[in-house]
Amino acid sequence: MPQFKIVNVNFAGEYTGSLEDLPSFRVHPPIMVVVRMTNGLTLLVFKTRKCRIMGATSTNISIPDYITNVRLQSMTITFNLGHTVNLIGMHEANLSSTGYEEEIFSALHLCQYHPIHVNIFASGRVVLTGVKTHHDISHIIDDISEFCIDYM
Repeated sequence: MPQFKIVNVNFAGEYTGSLEDLPSFRVHPPIMVVVRMTNGLTLLVFKTRKCRIMGATSTNISIPDYITNVRLQSMTITFNLGHTVNLIGMHEANLSSTGYEEEIFSALHLCQYHPIHVNIFASGRVVLTGVKTHHDISHIIDDISEFCIDYM
């Protein structure tokens, strides 16, 4: 299995702190406040007190006490197949399970892992978005690696 890298992890939770303490909340109560946390992550807080923590590169992060009911929302993973890929040939041989419009987006979209989005670039780089568990990662990487062999 190729080495993969987690490039973004998003968490969902409930914000229990004071909304008035958030920057710019008192001036114009918005639908959402974007806050850069001290650990470099981005916190989105909605009027409903639901929140998102974005920008982590690991599922093991320190969560402030004022955020509760935290759960993993999604991960973005990248890996490299180590070879270029013939996207046109792959798409033509797999029309029902791929999407490819080179003029719009330079990657082939592999549709069989919904709701996870799999984009394969001609360089051999693969990007997975919407991943929920580490089990999904190894399973999909193995499948994609095998699927692409005939098009390298």
